[in-house]
Amino acid sequence: MHMIPLPLSSMKEQSGPEMSRPLQSSPIDTRPVYMIDTRCELSSSTPSSAPLPPNSSFPSSTSPDKISSPLPPSSVPCTTTMDQNYQQPQALHIRLPLPEGYLSSRSASVQGDRQYSSYSNGNIEDTGRHIESFIMSILGYNGGAVVAMTGKDCVAIASDLRFGVRLQTISTNFEKVFQMGPHLFLGLPGLATDTQTVHQRLRFRLNLYELRENRRILPKTFAAMVSNLLYERRFGPYFIEPVIAGLDPESYQPYICNMDLIGCVNVSKDFVVCGTCEEQLYGMCETLWKPDMKPDEVFEAISQALVNAFDRDAVSGWGAVVHVIEKDKITTRRIKTRMD
Repeated sequence: MHMIPLPLSSMKEQSGPEMSRPLQSSPIDTRPVYMIDTRCELSSSTPSSAPLPPNSSFPSSTSPDKISSPLPPSSVPCTTTMDQNYQQPQALHIRLPLPEGYLSSRSASVQGDRQYSSYSNGNIEDTGRHIESFIMSILGYNGGAVVAMTGKDCVAIASDLRFGVRLQTISTNFEKVFQMGPHLFLGLPGLATDTQTVHQRLRFRLNLYELRENRRILPKTFAAMVSNLLYERRFGPYFIEPVIAGLDPESYQPYICNMDLIGCVNVSKDFVVCGTCEEQLYGMCETLWKPDMKPDEVFEAISQALVNAFDRDAVSGWGAVVHVIEKDKITTRRIKTRMD
């Protein structure tokens, strides 16, 4: 067995007509998205007839002692362990550092075209899954889910009540849906601090609008106001995905829409969802929604969709609140769900 340090690709001899400079290495990039510890290992189970990786070659002797590794250039030194009897590296072992606060380190093994992942304290396990990003989206940092659904001359909006930091639950009474008018509600799932900030800013703009116009704002106009506020901050956006539900103050036709964090509006005639369990909500709503539902049917459908969706999500749930908006009344109900 021979231990041969790989030369850094960034180290090169600089020579001129009159002087020669020693080898120098470039500064090490320590950003966490780059490889920190890379080793190429050979397994004794690898057959001697296995093909070589591309762009690698052996000396002409039958007992190779030194081999140039085909690994990509890196700013961090690598160590290669070579067996004289076997020729093909079995695995490229990559360790990525996790930010402070994550539960365990991440290991990944890459072999040919296959990729494996594991969370078991750095041990590699052949799970057959592709490597996934271990960094949580900032939109799901505090968790949460909001859904809105239409019915016949009514509309409903519901949200969970959990507030947490990643997987740690802090509170189970955190409102994400706010009443902005007699028949207008706004849901703000996303980063909790931005939820409160955007709610206050929109309340201020809405009051100015109604003072200036001397009339109630239309849900469509309010959606444009929200979109305008978010697009103003597109280069440093608020990390929220608003959901708007309401009835037109004149015709009492239902209106629902949602948008992304820079204000792209998506108007729907059946239902809209946002939050960390978005995929589960879409599946449940597509199953339970039907046109021209009565208020009680809308309440039942939106409640079942939300509860069954966030029961399959670790960062949302812990109770729910449902608002059913009708022409002459607003019904608010709280739902007790699993608390684990």
